[in-house]
Amino acid sequence: MQLIPTSLFEPATPVAASAAGALVEHSFDEKVLIAVEVIKELLRSGKHLIVACSFGKDSSVTLALTLRAMSELKAEGFDIPELSVMNSDTEMENPAIHAYSKTEIGVLKKYAQAKDLPVRVWVCRPNLSENWMVSIIGGRTVASLPGNSAKCQQQLKKSPLDRTKRQIKALIKQKEGTAYREENVVVLIGTRRDESAVRERNMEARGESAYEPVNMAKADEKASWVLSPIADFTTMDIFTFLGRVTSGRFETYSDFQRLTEVYRDSAGGECMVNVFIRDGGVERRTACGSRHVIVETKMYGQTV
Repeated sequence: MQLIPTSLFEPATPVAASAAGALVEHSFDEKVLIAVEVIKELLRSGKHLIVACSFGKDSSVTLALTLRAMSELKAEGFDIPELSVMNSDTEMENPAIHAYSKTEIGVLKKYAQAKDLPVRVWVCRPNLSENWMVSIIGGRTVASLPGNSAKCQQQLKKSPLDRTKRQIKALIKQKEGTAYREENVVVLIGTRRDESAVRERNMEARGESAYEPVNMAKADEKASWVLSPIADFTTMDIFTFLGRVTSGRFETYSDFQRLTEVYRDSAGGECMVNVFIRDGGVERRTACGSRHVIVETKMYGQTV
């Protein structure tokens, strides 16, 4: 037998250990506790963490879990390394979403200061050579189309994020000197197998799990270690987490009221969970898709 707490608010109770190689379906509370413990173990082992956060539902949950892990370690007297939070500003967002992200960044900074947690926010913007609209107007590229090209995503998001990661690593290397190791920097992302069959296949092909970081670098690149603590969360798990926060049962940097409003407004004022259930409970997105799957459902008649 092994002890696994079955609730964030109840003492641990026995849960039968799984047979070797068998898959175990954890409850929502167990998934949350496991994710927090995995992040705590990364910090205990000397890892420096970077959270890639768009302040959408998945990355917000990932950030909240990371901050909870940091708070628990701080309470235990552990010396926590600085957390870097990367937010991508493509300068082409919906104004309401752009304003929402800026508000959440401000809320995060105030929370970190109040809790005395070492958090640094990095806002990643494309430079002139990476600006997709400038490239189109200048005749250096053509418009990207779904299933044809993802150059816009490469220029507007990936390149600025990669550049910022190099800057963060350089800062860590400066602090650690000869003790610095590439494998000691881990990027936490909010990808989930439940998002789509394609996402699940891609994650399996890369060997991703919710427990161990995986090196995403190509053969000719420096190591790039990535982990998604919420890899095994379902979309309903994410909604449940948001509900726990908005109801005051899980304390974190934000009350997620604005986040809930964003998704509700994207659904034409309907409850976002109701729309999710009505549309079959499956998210399917292309690289060109909106971060709000419900908007796509209303625009095209199907989720893409």
